[in-house]
Amino acid sequence: MTACAFYSNWLVQELHLTMQRIRDLADAFPFYQRRKDTGRPPVSERDLMVCYLVRQMFNATFRQTQGLLNYLAEYFNIRSIPDHTVLSRHNRSQRWLRIWQHFHEFVMTMLPKRKAVVATDATGFSGRKRPWREWPHAAKANQDWVKMHAAIETDYFYILT
Repeated sequence: MTACAFYSNWLVQELHLTMQRIRDLADAFPFYQRRKDTGRPPVSERDLMVCYLVRQMFNATFRQTQGLLNYLAEYFNIRSIPDHTVLSRHNRSQRWLRIWQHFHEFVMTMLPKRKAVVATDATGFSGRKRPWREWPHAAKANQDWVKMHAAIETDYFYILT
């Protein structure tokens, strides 16, 4: 079985398998959440992670995600469904940026290791007719050129970075 097929079977082949995988990943991921002693109790970070993954799976807005979670709360064992404004506010926070980075690393460690051939490239491009190499270097900085660095797996053309 190829790596691409294995990943498809592992996470995204069918809707019910994907929802089961979201629940498993959210339950297995180690969250560290500080709780205040006063005020309204915060929404569980596990529940927020489930909300964001459901939002991503259905390509939904925050309001649509709130509506979807009304139907899926029992399946995902969500104690209280966060409001769309809570989802939006947490999504913009620096803490959630770090949680997403840790979650990505967590998922990557669960995937099987494999050997890959990686090609790197640094290319400048623009909407101009003359290619990158024909322009003087000093003129590129003042124009609308963009330089992109990419690492691509050559077998499946996956963009790694």
